[in-house]
Parts: sequence; structure tokens; C-alpha cells
Amino acid sequence: SLVVSDCVSRVHQIGGSSHRGFLEPESDFELPHKFGMFSDEGNQQVREAISKFLSSVSPLIGTPGLASPVERLSAFQDDELESAEGMFYDDYFG
Repeated sequence: SLVVSDCVSRVHQIGGSSHRGFLEPESDFELPHKFGMFSDEGNQQVREAISKFLSSVSPLIGTPGLASPVERLSAFQDDELESAEGMFYDDYFG
């Protein structure tokens, strides 16, 4: 569902989760169950991917280079970082 063009605008909804969970974390934030994907399975896959991301980066908040929201945004949008699947920031967030 993530690379289907009809879903690309909906994927921007994911940015809100990244913002509230990593860039400017909110203590009471919980991931939503729906992200506007075409199916429940697609929504669940997006939720699992964001959850995995947040659980791996949240412990790094406050460390050098990730101390401020601006630093975290810069790292989040680093167009030179490639995922294990060969994807880049723009592949997910445009």
C-alpha cells in the first residue's frame, strides 16, 4: 500500500505519528490503528513499521545529534540514509 500512488497523500498522515513519537515526542502519544490505507492489513503493516521505527529511535532522543527537534528532523529527513530494503526518506514521505 505504501507505494501505490493513491496512498501517497495518505502516507503523509504517518508524518504526524513520526512527529508526535520522535521529532517532538508526546508522553501520552499512541499510534493510531488506521492510516488511510486500502485495507486493514495495509493499515497494520504501516502501524508495525512505524512502531518498529519509533522503538528503535526513541532511546536515542537526547543523544548528540538528536538532542533537539531540529536535529531530529534533520536526521529523519537525511536523504543519504538508506533502509535495509533500499528505500530512502522520499520513498516514504515524498
